[in-house]
Amino acid sequence: MANQGVPTKILALAGVGSLAFPWDIIPEICDIAAFAGSEIRLYEDDAKAREECLAYAQGFGGPAHINFTAVRSLEEALAGADYVVNASLPGGAAWIKIQRSLAASQGFGQDSHLEESYQMAYMLYFSRLMKRYAPNAWLIQVTRPVSEACKIAQREGLERVLGVGPSPAYLSQILEILRLDPASMVINTVGLNNFTWVTDFLFDGRNAAPLLNVWLDREGLAYAQRKKAGYDPFAAEKFAHFKTYGALPLGYAPGNGSNDGNSRIYKLADPQDACGAVRVKPRLMADNLRLCTMARNIAEIIQCLAFDSKGVFLATTRNDGQALPAFPKKGFIECTALVGGGAVFPGKVHDLPPEVAIKFFLPYWGVGEALADAVQAASEDLLLMNMTADQLDGQAKGAKELFDRWMAHPGNVYMKKLLTEGF
Repeated sequence: MANQGVPTKILALAGVGSLAFPWDIIPEICDIAAFAGSEIRLYEDDAKAREECLAYAQGFGGPAHINFTAVRSLEEALAGADYVVNASLPGGAAWIKIQRSLAASQGFGQDSHLEESYQMAYMLYFSRLMKRYAPNAWLIQVTRPVSEACKIAQREGLERVLGVGPSPAYLSQILEILRLDPASMVINTVGLNNFTWVTDFLFDGRNAAPLLNVWLDREGLAYAQRKKAGYDPFAAEKFAHFKTYGALPLGYAPGNGSNDGNSRIYKLADPQDACGAVRVKPRLMADNLRLCTMARNIAEIIQCLAFDSKGVFLATTRNDGQALPAFPKKGFIECTALVGGGAVFPGKVHDLPPEVAIKFFLPYWGVGEALADAVQAASEDLLLMNMTADQLDGQAKGAKELFDRWMAHPGNVYMKKLLTEGF
């Protein structure tokens, strides 16, 4: 039995009380036989949340021969770990609502970047601890902003960094609506966590974008007018965006005034092609892309990194090998990647259409770079510049007042510590 002596793998799962999602990972890992004998450490600041998650996990751990433990500190969770899944959301949903309320009270929208700045300050703290206690571990980053969090982790000296988001599940819903068999699809993607485009959308080697156009013309309006609970891949503003740019958002359409951090834009090749009969040679490896829940994706990615297996996943990874031409090699992009043998190999993707790149991709990337610079420099001036970059003059004058109120709030633990004491 694999669980004799030293555990085969040590996995730290951080943030088990921040979101419901980390709990979903537990049964998925226990379902994979290769993890037998492993140790999984559960960490959350809140003791009650830790113990509740442990009680839940132990129901799966016994039959799977996996040892779950709840730990009281992040240092204890990270020490000697092989794999770290970071689903931490410090302050939880309540702190997000408070930050949004603070911004709104000063006439700012979510483009004040309070939430992202705070999460990135925590990521800086997290990365420096991980560099000290688990420098050779793989980091699988889950909470947003994923690309920027991966960027900070890499800048802090962590070389094994990967981000995972909900894109596979979103794509799976679209294929289900269009009645397309995932096994017959070749899908290639590129983008940043909130903005990702499909650059290849092929069914049986043929361009499948015309099928989407036909569906939108025949059923799209009626579908969009129906109220839907949860994620909706074809809300009215999304297919309007597709008709304008040939790009289908998964999440909120850019520029519609709403952004919950889940926006995904899918650029479909030749959307006006009437026949779709021309066969296209895909630029991606032949393995089928895994389209499943985010929790299952994470479990299988860790399996491919740790054991003798491989798979193709949508993941946020470094642009090694210039997967996206003319984009920095050290930049992090969400793309289709081969994971196996302890390594990640991003697939080659097409250049983004110039209009999409100029209007959406590059400005968004620039904001992320500026926020990462401001946080790592622990600079109030740079943070204020980012807060005012998208504001009108009248709103910008209130930025310092908003910043001071944000810093004075008792919920602002990590940014306050960064700017006053450092990590």
